[in-house]
Amino acid sequence: SSSARSLAALVELARNHAAEPWMTTALLSAVPRRGGALLAELLRPRDAADQSDRLLTPLCAAIAARRDTAEISAAVQAVAQSKSVRLRQACLLGFQQQAAGSSPLSLSDEARQSAKRLISDPDAKTIYEEPLMPYTKALISAVPHPDPRHKRMRARTHLDA
Repeated sequence: SSSARSLAALVELARNHAAEPWMTTALLSAVPRRGGALLAELLRPRDAADQSDRLLTPLCAAIAARRDTAEISAAVQAVAQSKSVRLRQACLLGFQQQAAGSSPLSLSDEARQSAKRLISDPDAKTIYEEPLMPYTKALISAVPHPDPRHKRMRARTHLDA
């Protein structure tokens, strides 16, 4: 289909030309309803010359900004399946940029489970327990506990704009 061909072309552009200063804006404007599909493709194994890492944070921020539960949930699940800590962190930063200071993102039950796996990952545990950056502290403090009866363990951190 033309949709599959256009997605393949966007992935190719992202992997080979994301370092171009204008490319992120161009790619994000081309995927208003397909950000999750592009993200899933960009998280697949890649070669060393791949430049698409630069697109992950703004792409995840754009996905979160749309507040579409299905798209955000699919994106969180795709991120949780990535084997690369660096790629997962880039994606989480994008989600966090949109979630900080606003209402929590709405996730499906499966995506909530994926988010819990991301947080409990041994590589992510250090980031969760000892966040260094203010935005990371704010993101972690905004994560709701899956059981609403559970008492909040952390004080909510707010960023000064």
